[in-house]
Amino acid sequence: MPLREGQFLWGLLLMTLGLFEKVVLADTMLSGSADRIFTYAGPLIALDSWMGVMAFAGQIFLILPAIPHALSGLRCALVFI
Repeated sequence: MPLREGQFLWGLLLMTLGLFEKVVLADTMLSGSADRIFTYAGPLIALDSWMGVMAFAGQIFLILPAIPHALSGLRCALVFI
C-alpha cells in the first residue's frame, strides 16, 4: 500500500509530539519537584505535599497520552494504517 500524501510527515509530527510530551514536559519539568517531595526525609507541610502529588499526577497525565501519540505516528510513518 503506497503512502498517501502527507502521511509520513503527519506520522513524524505525531511521534515528535509524543516524545516532546514524555521527555520535555513529564521527565524534565515535573520530575524534579516530584522527586524532591517524595524523597524528602523530614516532615512536610500540607502545601508541599499537595504540590508533590500534583507534580506526580501531571507526570502521569502527560505520559499516558504521549505513548499512543508516538506509536500512532510510527504506524502512520511506516504505512501500517
